[in-house]
Amino acid sequence: MARHRWTLPAHQQVNLAILPGDVAAEFAAFCTRNPKPCPIIEITPPGEPEPVRSAPGADLCTDVPGYRVYRKGELAEQRSDIRDLWRDDLVGFLLGCSFTFEHALVEAGIPPRNVELGTNVSMFTSNIACVPESPTSADPISARRSRSTRTRFPSSGRAA
Repeated sequence: MARHRWTLPAHQQVNLAILPGDVAAEFAAFCTRNPKPCPIIEITPPGEPEPVRSAPGADLCTDVPGYRVYRKGELAEQRSDIRDLWRDDLVGFLLGCSFTFEHALVEAGIPPRNVELGTNVSMFTSNIACVPESPTSADPISARRSRSTRTRFPSSGRAA
């Protein structure tokens, strides 16, 4: 796997969703209607695996530590490379992630407990419904974060 120094502010971490073009517009609308749980950092053009605005030189097919491949809504496989799956109609959605601001907390001398323990952040299924957009409607999984941290990093996703 290639290593890139991605140019997002403060090395922002993102979640990646790759969808076929026939549902990409609906997912983009869902994200636009629900900017806190799905903050759009970048949407790649169909068939283009390089996020030129946020990570020039990166390849969405090879430069992610791991991929979960879903077929018909079910997890089908996990892999480290998706070059053989990439098609000309696929659209990449880079979505903000709450992990982005953990570095700022550590630098300020307030390391999050999950960082100290080397574990993942606590997550829960939110009871705050998203504004629907079929067929991509869902309720968000949220990380528990403080309001002051979310204010400083508004593109990092909603926390309750």
